[in-house]
Amino acid sequence: MKKIAVVICLLLLIQGCARADTASTRPAATPRVSTDTLAKPEDVAKITAVLGHHGVLFIRSETRWEEFKKLLPNRALETENPMLDFAKQNVVLVYDSASRPKDTFSLSGSDLGANPPQLNFFRRWDNGPEDIPEARSKKYILAIIPATSTVKVTFSSVPFSTDEFSIVSIVTWFSATLGGKDGGDIVDGLQATITPKAATIKPGEDILIDFELHLANMPDAHPQRFGTDPDIVHVWDGDFSKGYRNHGFFVTTPDGNTSILRPKELPFYFNSDHSEDVTANESYHLPYPGKGEALKSLKAHGLDTSTPGTYTITGLYEEAAVTKTTPDGKTTSLWGGSIASNTVTVEVKK
Repeated sequence: MKKIAVVICLLLLIQGCARADTASTRPAATPRVSTDTLAKPEDVAKITAVLGHHGVLFIRSETRWEEFKKLLPNRALETENPMLDFAKQNVVLVYDSASRPKDTFSLSGSDLGANPPQLNFFRRWDNGPEDIPEARSKKYILAIIPATSTVKVTFSSVPFSTDEFSIVSIVTWFSATLGGKDGGDIVDGLQATITPKAATIKPGEDILIDFELHLANMPDAHPQRFGTDPDIVHVWDGDFSKGYRNHGFFVTTPDGNTSILRPKELPFYFNSDHSEDVTANESYHLPYPGKGEALKSLKAHGLDTSTPGTYTITGLYEEAAVTKTTPDGKTTSLWGGSIASNTVTVEVKK
């Protein structure tokens, strides 16, 4: 009987090891992916004004997802992507407004077990002749991944070759880590970073945030191939933004609820049209209106910090692109898009 018991134990041990080995070597889950059109040719100009020409967004909350969808015509994305559970899932969205009918987007590879998880997107673009200019549409690819604080995204492309003797190389035009301490969304080269003045405050104290706009740094990519590596980006002055405030904050309070806080509109400034320049050597810090300080008060936005715990904060910067003409006839194209910043936390302790 003892021998039988020993044999059974050995068999169970071997079986357990086999199961563990199978689990450890089992390939990681593949992200759920959908591709479609954010804007048809007749809507491209209108949607590009509020989303930019090219963008990669990392959407991590239902509040942000709903805010983003408000910018789309006919509630695009509803059919392909029904209710999402952002407690368990995140969305990575890549889009381009200069897509020809034959252009295709795909997920060429992923490693969700990496740190951070990695997504490799791929685009085949039509480089054939156009006897008659083809209307462009804004195409996208969307991947749903397990919830994570950061994700590494690359986006590579290659044209459809029209010459069998030509040598075509794959070009990576986007390569960046989004999320975490420093990585916000990137749209037409612009990125936002927020930094709290203090990581810990007492109940009832104000959370002060530095809100910075800067050009994205992607040394391993060649975004200039697609016009997404500008030397300069023009943004509205944060003090005077056509009568409304162009920023907000997604705040998750200690009870787990997430809401968006925005400043009140100030119609008095409606006729102000001053812009600021963002370059590789000069970022722009949104000022506190009228005080000349580069810190945003969340208490002034309506946040109550009387409850101790962790407050999770993500900045939001949105503008509609316009072309501004000065009295002397010079024109300036101002950036348009919707980008979320990195995410930070502030502890409220007694």
